[in-house]
Amino acid sequence: MTYVDIVLWLTYLLIVAAIVTTIWSIVRGWQRRERQSPALEVRHADKTGYLTTGLLVVTLAVTFLAGSSEPLPVNGKLFTDTFWLKATDMFIFTSTILIIICSVVITATRFRR
Repeated sequence: MTYVDIVLWLTYLLIVAAIVTTIWSIVRGWQRRERQSPALEVRHADKTGYLTTGLLVVTLAVTFLAGSSEPLPVNGKLFTDTFWLKATDMFIFTSTILIIICSVVITATRFRR
């Protein structure tokens, strides 16, 4: 087994873990949502969810459009698939932007009180 195989299997494992965690979070969120009584809290949570989803979609679209399609040498061959070049840049830039936004929001809420 090579290092590449190990990295691929760990990646598959992380993807499965992310999917299971997402499904668990959705189910748990729906269960808790039914128990929430104040309408104001539900509306605030809904707005936050919509804002987060919208921010993610907009960030993905903008970073895909801004991604480079310049061919890259990969394993001695030139990789020229424009979609995957842009998609790779999209994921890298989106991850970086969202990590920065999360850090700023956490810092701001920590010192707000």
